[in-house]
Amino acid sequence: MSRPVLPLSALKVPVSTYLTPAEKAAVTDKATAAHLTLAAFVRRATLGQRVHAVPTGNARKWAELARTTAALSNLAKHANADAKRLREQGGEGIVVLDVPPDLLAALRAEVEALRRELLGMGGSP
Repeated sequence: MSRPVLPLSALKVPVSTYLTPAEKAAVTDKATAAHLTLAAFVRRATLGQRVHAVPTGNARKWAELARTTAALSNLAKHANADAKRLREQGGEGIVVLDVPPDLLAALRAEVEALRRELLGMGGSP
């Protein structure tokens, strides 16, 4: 049984704070660098959640990696769906690309290592 939907007023409570113009500019710059709204940045930072800003020089590489990751995920999804469908239909003699789960896990780890490297956090978690 699912939980009842809460009204929006129960989910968010406004909070205000005072900053000098220089402080606000610094926080806004950091939020922009992290591709977050000011509110989302402040929320994450104050709750101790990680906030990653892709270094400007790596932004293009980060975007390329995101596209590559999406394409790889899409390929794996369709390959596995086709393999499952053909197995269910008894597709004898038909060659399909059946992506092993351990290969997907290894690729995910490589992509995560590349992301960490682009963020300047080193290649391993």
